[in-house]
Amino acid sequence: MATVTVLGDPVAHLAQTLLERVPELKTTDAGAVARVVKQYLESATGSSDSDAWDGYLGAKRRYAREDLLLQIRDNLQKQAEVTYKVTEQGVAFDPYETVLPTGSAVRPYKDVPNAEIRQSLVGGYNKTLYDGYRFDAQQEKWLADALDNDELVREWLKVPEGKLVIRTPAGRYLPDLIARTDAVIYLIEVKRAREVEERNPAAVEKAKRAVEWCKVVSDARDAEWRYVLLRHDRIKEGDTLDGMLSGAVNLDEFILSQVNAIALRD
Repeated sequence: MATVTVLGDPVAHLAQTLLERVPELKTTDAGAVARVVKQYLESATGSSDSDAWDGYLGAKRRYAREDLLLQIRDNLQKQAEVTYKVTEQGVAFDPYETVLPTGSAVRPYKDVPNAEIRQSLVGGYNKTLYDGYRFDAQQEKWLADALDNDELVREWLKVPEGKLVIRTPAGRYLPDLIARTDAVIYLIEVKRAREVEERNPAAVEKAKRAVEWCKVVSDARDAEWRYVLLRHDRIKEGDTLDGMLSGAVNLDEFILSQVNAIALRD
């Protein structure tokens, strides 16, 4: 006998999304998940009215979904501990593949208009390993420009997908860039301002784990690794590394928001 879930209200719609996103959940868990969603929306809105829930989800559907996913995974994994260990195995930064329009070539970063950044293979840098990079946003490219032109930076790298993976309870985390100075090696991530302002649960969890990862690596190696989270709207074209670092997210406050949320749930 087939089980049918009718998406006629905000609870059913969100519950169905959670059932699809969490492999451990079965269709027989639909009732329990719906109760969790209902309790969440009542707590978030202070109301038991479905119109209020619709209004809340209209503004914060993504946040609510990610927060609920994190809570469910927390319960399923019983706050499973993730530990990191440094090994002697190296990482080979081999050539990587990307997709570009026919006839495309590496373009010097100084010649690429902002409107064409995402469609271009940007190169001409002096302090990095690869001849060219694809950037997901203009702020990533501005950051790379700053790193290459900053006299304090010895070398930097936009990490090819899958070459540096930090495991977290929220899934795999793939940091954006690495930059080395004489004093510090920075692990840098650019996040949309909305994810930072709303304390996106997955983003908070990944930041927490990245900080832990950097501490383990720093303790095991004769070098300090430091995680840096940058809001996309704080990255300005022509800025310096110090300028960007001064506007970095306060990680203690950012990560503490998760601790407070868990305390409230408990």
